[in-house]
Amino acid sequence: ATKNCGLDDFKRNSSGFICEGDYKSISINLDILLKDPEYLKIIGENSLKYVLKNYSWESIIEKMSFYLDKFKK
Repeated sequence: ATKNCGLDDFKRNSSGFICEGDYKSISINLDILLKDPEYLKIIGENSLKYVLKNYSWESIIEKMSFYLDKFKK
């Protein structure tokens, strides 16, 4: 992702890189991933876990239910 995407939490969770919005920065980070297949696998697994935890329909419904229940009381 680039700095303007609003995905800074991906880097904090070892789920990807935040690049400048130019070809040089993107290519440097892609080189890092492509030169180390094991690191690429780790980043991919972390990304999958992070996305499922925060952006899947199940997680969104769970969060919405939590907040709706909170307001009922």
